[in-house]
Amino acid sequence: MPILHNRSTLLFVISAALTLSACGGGSSDNPIHVPELTKGLCFDNGIYASGASYKLNFKEGTASPVVSGSVLATNASFNGVPDLVQFVETTSNTVSIVVTRYLKPLSPQAAFTQPSSVVALYGTEAAQGSQSFTTTTYTPPYEDRRVELGVGETRTFTGQGTRTEMFPPNSGPHTRQDQVKFVGVESITLPAGTFTACRYEVNGNTTEWLHRSLVVRRDISGGESRILQSGELNGTPLKSQ
Repeated sequence: MPILHNRSTLLFVISAALTLSACGGGSSDNPIHVPELTKGLCFDNGIYASGASYKLNFKEGTASPVVSGSVLATNASFNGVPDLVQFVETTSNTVSIVVTRYLKPLSPQAAFTQPSSVVALYGTEAAQGSQSFTTTTYTPPYEDRRVELGVGETRTFTGQGTRTEMFPPNSGPHTRQDQVKFVGVESITLPAGTFTACRYEVNGNTTEWLHRSLVVRRDISGGESRILQSGELNGTPLKSQ
């Protein structure tokens, strides 16, 4: 991901930082569902439990971005909706990007998935230093259901709501649409270790590997790869599997 300097880059980071969410449908030819225990290594909504936190150190070309996240509250309100998890994630590079999410873990619909591996996102607040501040609200909530995809399955996920920008003032409808393919569960070796991770292809130009709901590697066509060098989850080193 390139170094952040402008408003358009901030909006890209907001989109990339948010978990992919399924409000639409899709199809595939005979998708193969992954065994629960194997796929369970890819998702862990324990990162949204009270007091949870993580810190991930990456290499991205010549840059060394640090991504840290923590739960601020488990009874927050956003846009009139109570009892939400308030979760803040900061990406520190040449500038800092701070994204606060208001969400609620849900039970999955598919029997093979892990409990509470689906997230409903009600909205975000994002800031790039003091240069910009953007609030996005999703009505209905924007649901992350990647865990329900089978191997080889592709769906188009759509979320709609409103987006308000303070600098300069601007507000209007907001739509996000992602085409997501679940490639499968892979063993990926990084400087931080060897991890069991779920591989997803997004919109034909981005590939992500998830381990315990954390992106440990992200490749973007025409850009630098973001590769995990080391990490901590709840104060202990992120362990390879």
